[in-house]
Amino acid sequence: MNLPDIDLDRREKIKDRASWLWQTYSNTVPVYVDRIVKRIANVRVDYGDYGDRFEGATTALEPGRFLIILNTASPGFGGQRGWFTLAHELGHCFIPEHAKD
Repeated sequence: MNLPDIDLDRREKIKDRASWLWQTYSNTVPVYVDRIVKRIANVRVDYGDYGDRFEGATTALEPGRFLIILNTASPGFGGQRGWFTLAHELGHCFIPEHAKD
């Protein structure tokens, strides 16, 4: 998989935001992403069988409020890939450009 070309400053900002998110909503190891999501009032998670169309998706319900959709039919759902997908989608909720949608 080719990663997008992200400049160093943006990488640092994303890393700092992820660290803040962990410290604010969890600060434990191991990290339980589902517990973090439950503590964030402006993020809701729904589950459904969407075949092989996608693993997860995030949409802005209104500025600053998000819906994460996780595909229960995805081969990785319920395992490590599912946790990664939830964490990835949660990250979209904290990227300033996405929060403005």
